[in-house]
Amino acid sequence: MKHLCMDCPGVICYARSELPSLMPNLETLKLSSEYEVLQQNVEYESVIGGPSHLRQLPDHRHECLKSLEIIGFSYAKALIELTCYIIQNAVSLERLTLNTLPDNPRCSGESNKTCWPISKPLLEEAFRTLVAVRTYIEGELPPGAKLTVVEPCSRCHSVDDGASFK
Repeated sequence: MKHLCMDCPGVICYARSELPSLMPNLETLKLSSEYEVLQQNVEYESVIGGPSHLRQLPDHRHECLKSLEIIGFSYAKALIELTCYIIQNAVSLERLTLNTLPDNPRCSGESNKTCWPISKPLLEEAFRTLVAVRTYIEGELPPGAKLTVVEPCSRCHSVDDGASFK
């Protein structure tokens, strides 16, 4: 199998435990963790707000993986660990796309379009996730790999002192 798209509850746990050994020829991996992100009443261990030591997963080289996309990427420790594991072991990685929001339509940046409404807690989480990406992910990318972070539209959703949102 060369291309895999997973969109189901528990995808992060499954990806951490099963994918390294089951898919040695995988070139493109797309994970949707929006089920975990949308469960706002669920507490998960965060990498924000204190010293966080990321667990090391056993090394398993991914010689073929060129593209990784995670939809609903958040600052959950398990998700940061999985992403770090993949970028450290995917020696052919060319592109990493982290979408900080669930995969719903956004405006195109044209003045007559607006984004779909986003709840304040989900928007706050997206901005915290940007901090985690800068802290744990950006410096770990292999040379030549391109990082794309899909964040809330700055025209429709902005942050003012980190507390109030449009």
